[in-house]
Amino acid sequence: AAVYLIAPYLRPRAWSEDGDRAFPYLVVERSIGDLLVEGAMVDVAIGGRLTEGSGVNLSARTVASGPRSVLCAHIDSKVTTPGAIDNAGGVATLLAIAESRRLDDRSIEFVAFNGEDHYAAPGEQAWLASTDLDSISDVVNLDGIGACDRATAVSGLALAASQEQRLRALVVDHRSLAIGPPWFESDHAIFASRGIPSLALTSADAHELASVLHGPEDTLQRLDFDILAGTAEFVIDWLRSAS
Repeated sequence: AAVYLIAPYLRPRAWSEDGDRAFPYLVVERSIGDLLVEGAMVDVAIGGRLTEGSGVNLSARTVASGPRSVLCAHIDSKVTTPGAIDNAGGVATLLAIAESRRLDDRSIEFVAFNGEDHYAAPGEQAWLASTDLDSISDVVNLDGIGACDRATAVSGLALAASQEQRLRALVVDHRSLAIGPPWFESDHAIFASRGIPSLALTSADAHELASVLHGPEDTLQRLDFDILAGTAEFVIDWLRSAS
């Protein structure tokens, strides 16, 4: 929904993605708010609409049988950004792992989630409606990896003690990886919240990239392809080391 603030010399525009609110509301940048005088009268015009939509999502499975691991990365990005770190690096790593064919003897589903960066995650919801969560053994999510001069941080959610030990042992063998703090704000949360063991991979200290992500500066020049390659090797080793 487009949101406009109309005042002398000020005509900013923003987009709202909070469809859970059934009433009009206004969001402006802090720099605009600082210019407003307390008690001043301004004219505001808010235009927008709520419409139902549908989602589609792409995934592919190896032919191996048994409980499957899900390897995922969201394929969408904000309209305000080229989306290199968030999340072209994750998608490229997902595709490289699939292309390597080194997991063909394992039961793996490669999922390119559509909608993580948009309201209601429509592609993710479509995939959830068509899958069998009970047959998933574990999940690896790639989101925001590969930023220059940063290791890939991996955090485990809903892991068994033996999986925690295996994770820490593997990280020692991969110089481009580090154990990161628990992180919930991505597609792996739908699995971890259901008790499905999940690994969340992103760039270390990703909160420091807040001014870059979702903006025009998130370009390919900010990606370290060696970090992406090292992350791919780690994911392959993690999935192959599962009993």
